[in-house]
Amino acid sequence: MIIKKLLLIFVMGTLLIAQGVTVTLELIKQTYRDFKYREVIHLSNIYFEQPGISKQDSIEVLSLVALSHYAVGQLVEASTAFTQILDLDMDYSLDVAAVSPKIITFYEEIKSTYRLAKEEDLKKQQPVKEQLFTKEQLDSILAQNSGTVFRDYSASILFPGLGHLLNKRGLKGYILTAITAISLISSIYFSIETNENERIYLRETDILMIDSRYNDFNTAYKLRNISFTVFALNWIYTQYDFTFGDSKMNHSTLNFPTNQFKFSYSIRF
Repeated sequence: MIIKKLLLIFVMGTLLIAQGVTVTLELIKQTYRDFKYREVIHLSNIYFEQPGISKQDSIEVLSLVALSHYAVGQLVEASTAFTQILDLDMDYSLDVAAVSPKIITFYEEIKSTYRLAKEEDLKKQQPVKEQLFTKEQLDSILAQNSGTVFRDYSASILFPGLGHLLNKRGLKGYILTAITAISLISSIYFSIETNENERIYLRETDILMIDSRYNDFNTAYKLRNISFTVFALNWIYTQYDFTFGDSKMNHSTLNFPTNQFKFSYSIRF
C-alpha cells in the first residue's frame, strides 16, 4: 500500500514536470488542507526548484513541509524544515490558532536550541579582550580621581569661582571669584546697614530728620538687594559654566599608575 502511494506521488510529479505545470504556493496549501501530507513534501521539492521564490513564500512552504513531516511521524525531517525556517527568520512563530499545541512546543524547543547555538557561534567569533586591570585596581583609581571631582564641584557650589581656580580656569576663575567676594561682602555690609538704618529711621522723632533717615535706609536697602541679585546671578552662571562650559571638569583625565594608559570620562547633568 505504501509502495503504491509512493509510486503515485512519483508519477504525479513526473507528469507535472513533463506537462510544464508550475507548482504554486496555493496548490501546496490546498494539498495540505486535503491532508495529503506526502504530496505536500513532494510538491515542495518541485516548488523550490523554480526561480524567483520570495523569502515569505519560502517560509510558508517550509512551514507546511515541517507540519507534513510531523504529521507522518518524520520528526527528524520536521526538525530540519523548522531549522531552515529559522535560517530565514530567527523570530518566526507558528500560528497558535491553526497549529496544535504539541507541534508549537516541538517548534519552540527547536527555536530555543537554535538561538543558543547562534549565541555560542557569536561568542566564538568575538576576540578575547585582555584585561588590563583588575576590578579592585579600577575601583582604587576611580576613587582617587573622584575625590578631585567632588572637591572642585563642592568649591564651585560653596564659593562660585573657586572651583574654576582649582580646575585651572585662569582669568575667568579670578573674575568670577572676585565678583563672588565683592557681592558677598557688599551683601553682608548693606544687610547690616539696612537693619541699622531701619532701626534709626523707626526711632527718629524729629520730623526734620525723618526724610533723611528714610533715604539712608532706602539706599542701603536697594544696595543690599542689588548685591544679593549680583551674587545670585553670578552663582547661577558659575554653576552652568562649570558644568556645561569649556571647563576641564567636562573632560577630566584619569592617570593610571602605569603611566601608559589614560581614561577620559565626561560628567553631564
